[in-house]
Formats: sequence, structure tokens, C-alpha cells
Amino acid sequence: MTFVSSAAMAGLALTLMVSAGAVHAQTADQASSKTPAPPPQTTAIIDPPIVHAPPPPDAPSKDNLTMPKWSEFPVPPTDVPTVSDIAARVSVQTDARTSLTAEVAALRWDGDVGQTFHDTTVSRLDPDMLKPVDAPMSADAIAAFGASLRKQAAPPPVAN
Repeated sequence: MTFVSSAAMAGLALTLMVSAGAVHAQTADQASSKTPAPPPQTTAIIDPPIVHAPPPPDAPSKDNLTMPKWSEFPVPPTDVPTVSDIAARVSVQTDARTSLTAEVAALRWDGDVGQTFHDTTVSRLDPDMLKPVDAPMSADAIAAFGASLRKQAAPPPVAN
């Protein structure tokens, strides 16, 4: 089984329609001299009327089909880098990448740096804050804690 693309099928259909139209036109010319014309209903079905769409509003008028003049084209740029300029820039970037790679390779990476940072950070913290909660606070303890915070609080100043 052979599969044919839709574009090929469309081309084949168009070719057949054009061929059929040409044959129809030839037989219509030959037949018009010999036989009477068919009724208008049949002609409308076989040869539908051709309707031309109006041109778009921004289409140029038939009077204005001139080509632009060279003086209307923009001036070409003069500061375009040459091939050697671009090659020099690429070389500079390549050298910078090579030197950065060498600097990173020369760095000494310690495996215990993370543990050292952890130990110094934990040593600065309050040890009581690191302990787990022994038991949940009772409702009375929570109310007393809230009352102590309210006593410490001061209202904001009054806006003038």
C-alpha cells in the first residue's frame, strides 16, 4: 500500500480539475455551434459564476506601481566589524575561559568545610533553643505568657 501526502493529492486534484475545465471549454465551443444552449439552471451548476474579491484597502493603486529609487533606501552601516575583529573578540573570550578554568582547577576543595560551618553556626546558638520541647504548655501557661507579653507591649504613637 502506498501512502501519498496531502500536498501531492491536492496537486493531482488541481491538475484533474484544470484538465477537465479545458476539455469542457473545448467541447462547449464545438457544441455551441451544433446544439442549442442548455437551460440556465444546468449552466449554473456546471460553471459557477466567478466572484472576484475587492482588493484590500492597503493595496497600491494601479497608478502607483513604481519601484523605489536608490536615494530612498537607507544608508548602509559603516561601523560593521570585520572578520578579523570578530576573530580577535572570540580569541579574547576563549583565553578568558581557559584562564578561568585553570583558576577553578587550582582551588583546593575541602570535604569537611560543610561540617566546620555547621559546627561554628551551632556554637553561636543558644543551647536552650536547640532542646526539644519536653511537654506541651497548658492553657493556663499560655494565658500567663500572653498576659506578660501584653504588659510589655506599648501602643503606637498617635498620628497628628
